[in-house]
Parts: sequence; structure tokens; C-alpha cells
Amino acid sequence: MRIFRMTMECLSPLHCGGGEEDWLQDRPVVRDAFGCWTIPGTSIAGALRDMAQRLDSSVAERLFGGERASLLWVSDARLLDYDGRPVQDRLLDGEEATLPQGPFLRDRVRLSSEGETAEDSGKFDEETVPAGTRFAMELAFDAWDRTGVEKELELFDRLCVLAAQGAVSLGGKGTNGMGRYRALDMECRDFDLTTFTGMQAWLTLSSGVLFSEDDGGIPVTLPPAPRLVGSEGFSGTIRIPFEADGPFMVGGGSSWKADDDIVFVSTPFLDYGRKCLTERFVLPGSSVKGAFRHAMYRICRARGLAAAEAEKIMSALFGHVEEGGRKGRLLFHEVELGEARPLSIPHVAIDRFSGAALDGALFSEGPIWKEGMRVGMAVSLNGLAPYEVGLLFHALFDMAEGALPLGGGAGRGCGRVLLRHWKENPAKALSAWEGTLYRNGEALCVSEAEAMLAVFAQLDEELNKVLDA
Repeated sequence: MRIFRMTMECLSPLHCGGGEEDWLQDRPVVRDAFGCWTIPGTSIAGALRDMAQRLDSSVAERLFGGERASLLWVSDARLLDYDGRPVQDRLLDGEEATLPQGPFLRDRVRLSSEGETAEDSGKFDEETVPAGTRFAMELAFDAWDRTGVEKELELFDRLCVLAAQGAVSLGGKGTNGMGRYRALDMECRDFDLTTFTGMQAWLTLSSGVLFSEDDGGIPVTLPPAPRLVGSEGFSGTIRIPFEADGPFMVGGGSSWKADDDIVFVSTPFLDYGRKCLTERFVLPGSSVKGAFRHAMYRICRARGLAAAEAEKIMSALFGHVEEGGRKGRLLFHEVELGEARPLSIPHVAIDRFSGAALDGALFSEGPIWKEGMRVGMAVSLNGLAPYEVGLLFHALFDMAEGALPLGGGAGRGCGRVLLRHWKENPAKALSAWEGTLYRNGEALCVSEAEAMLAVFAQLDEELNKVLDA
């Protein structure tokens, strides 16, 4: 038996849905019997299985079970307290947990494609586990009654390496940037259950986060990480250093935290080093994703596509729940806004007939702003067709020119970003892009401006063929 243990830290909020229904919230996260956040083993196994299918589908079927039981055991990920111990262990020992567990809610609103206004019943909230939260998980390869499983064991090792590299997103809302994490510690050991010593070591194995000094077994060195790039379409990640051209306003914050009526939403962060809960300003991945979805939809409609055809393209790119559902192939990461600070801006609604202020219409809002604020955008692609990438780049170019604002208050100048040097020297602006795209498995460095300009021209031709058909 081979056992892999890992501790991890969330880099973005986590949403594993399926929690107990609560009239105070629409989409709670799942918790264990103690009321602690947890990541179910089924959720982790599902993410690993999808990855295994991309590596070797035939071996994946045997590893995860089909006609026979699965060779892979996946534990629930256990929540760790500030001291690194599982919260469950502290509670079972009669101690109190020091880690705050919310609930932490994030407001959401679903917009219509045509009017870009909120749909009926489209306002909801969802609970999230904050960034910074730490978990411990265990994977085990158990083939005690089978032989000839070398390929399955090799695939298990590759999955362990990819899991340690954070190559999968955990829970739901992955295309909104949720569920990203990094490994803090990891270790892998073999236990030979055909020998008395190996069986005894396994039976007396500690249940700690990692292996203890008294645990037996043979340490295993895992192989290098495989490359997860499809052989068809465009995949990879692009990072673009946009700069803010004005304040940002994403509503949904708690007004009791400030004197303003409308407050920028903040996201909680669990700081294990200082053992405290802090808050940060970010642009949620859902806000970024929504802006791009509507921009790309408008491009399709402006080029003459019918609403149904434009919506079909959006569903293929961003996912849908109809007819069994399909996961989106564009992932928009959350954007950290650094040390931006809230402003306080007074407003008054004016009666359009008299020109005077409406009764009770004086209010204030608190957008955030900092001179020279960077808005580092990151988007990941997974198997996009050339015309789909062309459509994405058109939206990115709109943003580079300041024509695609983020968040709310766009009519008042909020949320506008620019790409330095874009208008006067596109090649120089492109040289600041980072990341690698893979076209049918061939790498394209996005900072090689001249080469990428040629690629853009080809993608634009492919897009024109679709939109002009």
C-alpha cells in the first residue's frame, strides 16, 4: 500500500456546496458532524478522476474502479486549526477551536444577456471558506489482492504530484477562480502488507496530518509532474498587467463596517501566521467572468448573430446547466487589489421633473482606489477553438482600451482599466503579457509580441468565418 499525505492552504475562497439548508443563506458549504468545514473525499476524487482521464483514460478506469473496486482511497480533507492540528482532534480532546468558521457569505446576482440587468430571482448569496484556510488530506493506493497494477500505480504517483502542485481546483465555482490552493507539506510512503513488519506499521500508523517519526514504511520519491496540455485547441494561462484608471465599486459589503450606505465587498482571509482573521479587497472571479461573458456576447450580437446563436457560443465557453450541464472552458482568477483604500463619495438622486433632490435620496458609497493600482488579470483556457480564442482576445483588447469596465458604477467612471502603451504601441504592450498558450500541444509564449500579433490575425480570420457565416 502506498499512502500520500499533504497539507494545503487555500489561495482563493472555496465553495463545496451541499451543506445543510439554512433560511439565512442560499448556498451553504458542506460541514462535518462537528460543524467544521470539510472537503468531501468524493469531491477530491472527482477532481482527480477528471485529471486522470486527461492523462490516460484507460488506466484511469481501472484505477478509479469500474467492474472492480477502486484502487484509490481518498480521505475527506480535514480542517486545521491555527496550531496546525485538525479541529476535529481538538474538539474530541475537549478543547475549543480557535479558528473562526463564519458563515462568510458572498452576494451574487445573475444578469440577463440582453438587458444586462438582474434576472427575476437572480439575487442570491453563497457561503465560502476563506482564502488562507488550511486542510490535510490523504490518498492511498491499495492493491493488496491484485497483481499487474504497475501502470495504475504510476498514474497514482502522477496524480499525487499534480495534486501537490495545485493543478486541480477543489469544490465548485472553479471557473470563477474558487478552489485554488498550494501544498505546504507532503510525504509519501510504501507499506508492504505481505510482511509482518509492513502490516504492523500500517495497523499502527498515526492519524496525524503528516507521518510521525514512529511511523514505519519506506519513503517514496515521486516522479516529475506531467504536463496537462490537450492535443487539440488552445490551452494555457495568460496574465496581463492592467492598470486602474479610476476607483472600483463591487457592491455587497456590510454597511455596518463603514459609514457609507453602499460598501465595496471585502473577502475574509485566515492568517495562520498571526492567528487572526483579516479582510482584503478583491475583484471576485465571478465579476470578472460576468464582464467578459457580456462583452463577448455583445460582440457576437453586434456582428449580426441572432441571440440564440450568440447564447449557444457563450454556453460552450462559459458552461451551462441545461441538458446534463457542461463545465466552462474559461477560468477567470480573482484579482487582488493590494493596498487599495475605500473612499467616501456622497450622492443624491434628482427628480427628473423638478430638478430638485428627491426626499430621502441622499446616500453615499465607498468605492476603493489607490494611485497606480495594478489590476493583474489572469485567465486560463482549456481546449478552446481558434474562433473562441479570437473572441476572447477581442474582449481583452476592449479592456486594454478602457472599453470594458469591471464591477459596478461603470456609468460613473468606476472600474475602468487600461493596458499601458496599448494604443500607441501594441507590440510593446504585448511584451508585458505573461504566460504560455499551447496550440494543439505547441507552446506559444504570449510575451513574444510579433509572433502573437501574427497569431491574433489568424484567430481573427477564424472568428470572421464563424460570425459572417
